[in-house]
Formats: sequence, C-alpha cells, structure tokens
Amino acid sequence: MIDDYGFEEFETNEFPLAYLITLRTYGTWLHGDERESVDRHEGRNVYGTPRIKRNLRLEDEMTKLLKQKPVFLNRPQRKVADSAIRSVCKDRGWDLKALNVRTNHAHLSSVHRCDPRESRTR
Repeated sequence: MIDDYGFEEFETNEFPLAYLITLRTYGTWLHGDERESVDRHEGRNVYGTPRIKRNLRLEDEMTKLLKQKPVFLNRPQRKVADSAIRSVCKDRGWDLKALNVRTNHAHLSSVHRCDPRESRTR
C-alpha cells in the first residue's frame, strides 16, 4: 500500500535502511549501574530483550573485574578515534552518514547492506 507521499507504508527490506551504532569506552558503563544495560552474550543483545536492572552488588563485582581505570578520551584521542572509525567505514564500504565521538562514547550512523550480525563481527 502506498502512503500519501508515494512510499510503501510497510518496508519489506531484507536489511535495515541504516544503522545507529553506539560504542562505549572501557569501563564507563558497567552492568548493574543505574542506567541499565544489555548482556551481549547468548543472544541477549536483541531488540526488546529485558535489560539488566540496577544492582549494586553486580556493579561492584563488575568494578572489581576491571583491569584498569575507566577510559575517558581527551581531544586528541577523540580525533584519533574519529579518524579510525571513518577509516573502518571506508574500508568496509559503509556509507558513513554521521559521527560524533565524545569523551566516553561515540555514535555513528551508516548505510550498508549486510546482516546486522556481520556489522558487529567484521
């Protein structure tokens, strides 16, 4: 069915139109903290999967497992991260639409025609 703007009302694309990818720096978002988190193991990092709720004991255990202090990027390090992400996107043939590297995380939006699981492992 066509909408008022001439587009299909329901997309049947095999892959997403674009990806919004968020990267965190080491140790800056631990399981059990107040922001909640998603376990990336055993198929739990799937849209709609319940998040890990606030749990002080779990957060304390995760803190103890850290091999070093949490990483926060300064301005020169953010520039290097920006350059590296752009290079990876170019090498993989991904059309990078937006990139913002912050002190403890980065967001990027890209268009690439591949299975989402391949995007994480390539």
